[in-house]
Amino acid sequence: MLNVTRLVIFGCVAILFILVAASALAQQPAKIKGVLVAPNDAVVPGAIVRIESETIKRRIQSNESGEFELELPPDSYEVSVESSGFKSYFITGYQIRADVSPKLIIHLETEPSYPCPIINLEVSIEAVQARVFQKMGPRKLE
Repeated sequence: MLNVTRLVIFGCVAILFILVAASALAQQPAKIKGVLVAPNDAVVPGAIVRIESETIKRRIQSNESGEFELELPPDSYEVSVESSGFKSYFITGYQIRADVSPKLIIHLETEPSYPCPIINLEVSIEAVQARVFQKMGPRKLE
């Protein structure tokens, strides 16, 4: 009977140790790091990177090498990127863990540019007179 009691106590202590260790691992901060790349393979500095979960909202700017890095608790995050001249980037469900921190490589697409149309404003005086005459009829102008 004494051996059974010792076995139960040892089992409870072992389970408690496992739960504490798992809790401590879950509390360790994880890193999310990445680099922003343009279509021509150039890096994109100064972009705004937002990383959000249900409980955490962070905002960081990419450095001169187009890189960003944050320490966050392990969780599932939404990652969005905004930079002038590029389309907005958005992903959901990006998992970060304490034991793994791969580099996220984000390829940004350029925003389409719309050229300003050239309007020809050259009009001859004869064309203006003909248009006025057409509207007013054959009256004498004073």
